[in-house]
Amino acid sequence: SGHSDSVSAGFINNKSTNGGAGIYALSSDLIINGQQESLESPVYGDFSEPVLFKGNRSDTDDNGIGAGAALNIVASTAVIQGIWIDDNKATLSSLEESNRGSALYAHFGSIVTISRDETQVCWREGLCNLITNNVHVPIYVQRPPTNVSISDTEFTLNTADQTALIWVRNAVGFDNGDGPFLTFENNLVHNNISTSVGLLKTDSANTHCCHIEININNNTISNNQFVSEIFDINDDVTFNMHSNIVYE
Repeated sequence: SGHSDSVSAGFINNKSTNGGAGIYALSSDLIINGQQESLESPVYGDFSEPVLFKGNRSDTDDNGIGAGAALNIVASTAVIQGIWIDDNKATLSSLEESNRGSALYAHFGSIVTISRDETQVCWREGLCNLITNNVHVPIYVQRPPTNVSISDTEFTLNTADQTALIWVRNAVGFDNGDGPFLTFENNLVHNNISTSVGLLKTDSANTHCCHIEININNNTISNNQFVSEIFDINDDVTFNMHSNIVYE
């Protein structure tokens, strides 16, 4: 479901008083495939067009409940490839849950993988996934043992008042073992804007409860604009970073 002209097909301009104006997945197995699954009959999928999420808005009643405008993944497993998430927006409300995860909110132990099938052609010649022009913390990962892996994705022109890319957070009252976990590999991150932390913010609300682990490998991070640190890593976090370019 989608089209690379960003207009004619996809999950477009949906609105929700809660989160997940595009998709809200609860205790589910979710497959979002913008690549062709099989070269033999029957053929599933289309390698020439992405799965498009554009212009979706969460928390339209502005009551502060509604993170995850495009994708809200709750206690679920999600495999995502060949996707374009563009111009989605969480509310401007200052309440805790509201202005986060305009592209993806993964929580309550969800396992989410954004990547590409290397055996199949993708709709883009370069990186297979595109996350662009979203407003308010594109990726929000919360509550152990949530595990998110993102690769082969370009992030550009996203804006936020907390962090221009990813927020990883524990939450009071959810002591379910270690986590959340984040793996971020083989991505391009450029020209994103934040009025606070640059690209990654962590919070450990349950002090010494749940150990967050973050791995940042083989990425190019360039020409982003922000006020504070590039990476804000607090207590109870293991932060590994290898073979990246971080420039200007």
